[in-house]
Amino acid sequence: MSPDGMDMSPMSLMMRRNAPLPLNISGADGHDLLTTSEADLCSNLRILPLAYLVIKETLLGEYQKRGGGLKKRQARGLVKIDVNKTGKVWDYFVSRGWLT
Repeated sequence: MSPDGMDMSPMSLMMRRNAPLPLNISGADGHDLLTTSEADLCSNLRILPLAYLVIKETLLGEYQKRGGGLKKRQARGLVKIDVNKTGKVWDYFVSRGWLT
C-alpha cells in the first residue's frame, strides 16, 4: 500500500494500466506454421505470425552466423519492433533452448 492507501501491488498496477488484450491471430497468415506456445507468444505480444517468423529467422540466423555470439542488446538492433517485445521474444527463445 502507498502512503495514501492505494494498492501498489504489481497486479493492481497492471489492471490500472489497461494492458492490451491478446491479439486474435487464429485466422492470420502463418498461424498454422506456429507451435501452440509460439502462437500464445504472438498473441500476447500482439505480433502477427508472419512478422514473428521473420524475427525468428533473423535472430536465429544471426545467432548461428556469429557462432552463438549474439547478445540480447545486439538483437534489439536487428529487429525493428519495440525493444521490450524483442526482449520477450529473446527470452522465449532462450527458454526453448534455441539461444543461450
